[in-house]
Amino acid sequence: MKKHILTLIFAALFCVSNAYATKEFEDLAEIEGVDYIYISKAMLKNVSEVSILDGFDLGHITSSLSSLEILECDLCDTQKDLNKIRKTITKFASNMELLTKAKEEGTTVYIYSRSDKGNMTDLLIVEDEETEVYVIYIKGDIDEKAIKGLSIF
Repeated sequence: MKKHILTLIFAALFCVSNAYATKEFEDLAEIEGVDYIYISKAMLKNVSEVSILDGFDLGHITSSLSSLEILECDLCDTQKDLNKIRKTITKFASNMELLTKAKEEGTTVYIYSRSDKGNMTDLLIVEDEETEVYVIYIKGDIDEKAIKGLSIF
C-alpha cells in the first residue's frame, strides 16, 4: 500500500512539474512585447507528415514530443521586463544540465537539457541578446541525433 501511495505522489509531482513550465511561460507572455506559442502533443503529431525539404523528416523529430513552447521578447518596453524574463528562465533552467554556452558579438546562447534514465526528456534553448530574448522549450522523448541534425539549417 505504501508503495502505491508513493507512486501516486511521484506521479502527481511529475504532472505538476510538467504544467509548471507552461505556467511560467504563459505568465511571461503577459508582459507587453512578449510573444508566446504553445504547441501540444496532438498538434505536433499533425506535423509528422510535413516535409520542409526533400528527404527531411520533420515527423521523426516531432512525433515523440509532448509539447513545444516558444517565447520571444524582441519588443519589450523596458529593461525591467527583460530582466524579469531572464530571471524566470534562469530559475527554470536551474534544475537542468547546461550543455552549451556560447557568446558572440553581444549574443549568448544557452542550451540546457534534462534526462531520465539516459533519455533526454527536456531541451531548453535560450538566445539572449542585449535587447531581446528568445526561448525554445521542447518536452517529450527527444531524439538527440535528430535534434543535432537540425543544426545544418
